[in-house]
Amino acid sequence: MGQPSKHARTSISFLHGMDQKSAAFDLGTFALISCAAFGWRSYGSQDRRLRICSSNKDPSAMSVRCAFIPCGHLYLELPTRIRKAIGLNAMCWRSDFSFMQMKQAFHLGAVLGLGLILLSPGICFCFARQNGGPVAQAEAQQRPTVDAALLQIRTLIAAGKYPEAERELREHLEQTPDSPDAHALLAFAFFREAKPQASLDEYTRSAKLRKPTADDLRVVALDYVLLNDYDDAAKWMAQSLAWKDNDPETWYEMGRIKYTQNRFQESVECFRKSLQLLPRSAKAGNNLGLALEGLNRNDEAIAAYRQAIAWQEDAARPSEQPLINLAIVLVNRDQLAEALPLLQRAEGIAPKEMKVHEQLGRLYLKQDELARAREQMERAVELSPGTAALHFQLGQIYKRLGLTDQARSEFARVGQLSGSNSSPKK
Repeated sequence: MGQPSKHARTSISFLHGMDQKSAAFDLGTFALISCAAFGWRSYGSQDRRLRICSSNKDPSAMSVRCAFIPCGHLYLELPTRIRKAIGLNAMCWRSDFSFMQMKQAFHLGAVLGLGLILLSPGICFCFARQNGGPVAQAEAQQRPTVDAALLQIRTLIAAGKYPEAERELREHLEQTPDSPDAHALLAFAFFREAKPQASLDEYTRSAKLRKPTADDLRVVALDYVLLNDYDDAAKWMAQSLAWKDNDPETWYEMGRIKYTQNRFQESVECFRKSLQLLPRSAKAGNNLGLALEGLNRNDEAIAAYRQAIAWQEDAARPSEQPLINLAIVLVNRDQLAEALPLLQRAEGIAPKEMKVHEQLGRLYLKQDELARAREQMERAVELSPGTAALHFQLGQIYKRLGLTDQARSEFARVGQLSGSNSSPKK
């Protein structure tokens, strides 16, 4: 197991003079809130188990064992060291697959709260309080403080309730304008609401109050992506990786930036690094295929797409993208029989995805099934009316069908639209 990041580790000692068999607290003296990082949905599902069983010594004392086993790369470990003082470490880091557990005896009435909350962005915090005791008193000055209002706001962010979180954070900052965490959370909420400039402004305010984290800088980079400033996006993503180079999501996002800059070899390296840190990632495998296509290494791209499709076979929500991207290569090679079922599967996953209907239209056109080609291309235009290439292809189909006026109208529409290209979808 790798070493925890210094930015995501808090160690608090508590409970002086107790041993493992007698760890009774007075009611109301113990509170534990443990917070882990938002974004685990990118890495897979979580399995949470909380078991409480009676102590052999005292039926009123309870043994609390909490095992948190995520199938991903963000882990929380709460190991307990018991001598005259009990050490409680909260660690959050990305490493190889493992498991985390906490085990300690508590008086039944002592545990007021034990929360494992998915929070944003990249924070692991542990707080414990015991009234009295020389160890607790001596360490009181070193303990981080808990802002209950921010904890509640973090739950809104974790639930994707960004407008509500924004409103609460604005009110919070009216009372505590020098809270760097509040500014950072507001910046993150703005990013999720696609307000990149407002997000950057808040990150700047936060950075004046404390050093930004690697996760902060990753979101800063993504703000610049939303602003189509890929040079600054690459700069800040590189800084994020300099501070934390074991994050597969950051390597993935850097690969996307490099791909958009047409720096395909660097993009390939980023996606491969992401896959090293998070094996069997379908989205990283799919984007690796795109980057390999950019290098005209189409056989390798096909292999990457096939692998990405295989990795998501058992996924609850598979992506249509590797299916579409593989089908595009096959259609270009006139391997239509193999491409058709891929596109039909993609349509079942994402019936409103424009690319599916565009490629079905191209495929049917190559098979001289003009009625089907027209139907699919008209659907593609309906879904993306501002895409000039779709109007051009539909115009060609109309021309083949002898529909001269409709073809002329579509070609005129091409001239009215800009020819800007968008990068392939993630």
